[in-house]
Amino acid sequence: GIVVGAPLLANVPVASLVGVMLMVCYSTFDWSSIRKLTKIPVLDAAIIVVVSWVTVQKDLAIAVLLGMILSALGFAYQQSMALTATTSVAGDSQVVAIKGPVFFGSARTLKCLEG
Repeated sequence: GIVVGAPLLANVPVASLVGVMLMVCYSTFDWSSIRKLTKIPVLDAAIIVVVSWVTVQKDLAIAVLLGMILSALGFAYQQSMALTATTSVAGDSQVVAIKGPVFFGSARTLKCLEG
C-alpha cells in the first residue's frame, strides 16, 4: 500500500497533508467532553487542560509523563486530607483513633496530635 504509493505521496504538498490531518483530528475529537469538564473535580480538569496544552506545545511523551506526575501528587494530596484523627484520655493514657489512609502525606495531620 503506502510503500508502493510513496513516489506519488512525494508529490503531494505538505500543506494539504496538514489539512487532512486537521480534519481527521476535528472529526475524531469527542466535543461533548468539553462540557464534562465542569462536572468533574477541579484537580482532574486542571490536569486534563495542562496535559492537552503540553501535548500541543511540546511532545506527547512529555505530556503523558507530566500527567502521571500531577495525578500522583494530586492523589497523595487528596488522600492526606481524608485522614481524621481524634484523641481521648483513658486513665493515664492518651488514645488516638485514626480513620483514613496513613502514609507519608498524612504526616502533617498526625504531627498535630503530638503533645
